[in-house]
Amino acid sequence: MSNDPRLPILNVIETLADRYLKGKVKAVKLAMISLLSGGHLLLEDIPGLGKTTLALALAHALGLSFGRIQCT
Repeated sequence: MSNDPRLPILNVIETLADRYLKGKVKAVKLAMISLLSGGHLLLEDIPGLGKTTLALALAHALGLSFGRIQCT
């Protein structure tokens, strides 16, 4: 067993990307970096590409609350 403190974070990233986001590892990694560094995250893209799913999955995996503001 490894004592690497990053291991749980890497497992979360891999699990989210595999289960919910069908291989969008880069998007999950960037979102995790933003959250773990105390920054803000604004997700912009065309409809249907998993922005809400990404936010909801991250919140659930990290035990955080989830709220959505739709600006259309």
